[in-house]
Amino acid sequence: MLALIVFVALGLRIYGIDWDDGGLFHPDERAILMQAEGIDFPSTTGEFGDLLSAEDSSLNPRWFNYGSLPLYTLRLVQAVASPVTDWDLFDLRIPGRVISALADTVTITLVFALGARWYGRRVGLLAAALTALAVIHIQ
Repeated sequence: MLALIVFVALGLRIYGIDWDDGGLFHPDERAILMQAEGIDFPSTTGEFGDLLSAEDSSLNPRWFNYGSLPLYTLRLVQAVASPVTDWDLFDLRIPGRVISALADTVTITLVFALGARWYGRRVGLLAAALTALAVIHIQ
C-alpha cells in the first residue's frame, strides 16, 4: 500500500513538470535558479585559500532565504551534467523540479514511518496518503 501511495505521489509531482514552458513565472523558483547560477566552483589556480573566507569565497551564495542545500544541489547537477549538456538558467528548472519532487516523495515516506511508529501502521498509511494528496505539498 505504501508503494502505491508513493507511486501516486511521485506521479502527481512529476505530471506537468514543464508547466510554464520556460517562462519561470514563479518568483521563488526564479530567485533560486539565479542564485544557484551565481555559485562558482574554485579553479585550480589558487582560489582554494579563499574558500574559508565568507567575503571572498566563490561558494558563498550570499542569499540564504531557503538555505544553501538547494542552491548547491542545483549547481552541482549543472556542473556534473555540463560535459554532456549545455543547461542554462532556464534548462536547470526541470532538474530542480525533479529534485524537489523526489524530496517531497521522501518526505511522504518519512511521514509514514513516523506515523506508523507512533500510532500504528494504519495511521501511518493514512498520514502518508493525506500528505501525498495535499495540494500545498504538491505545489
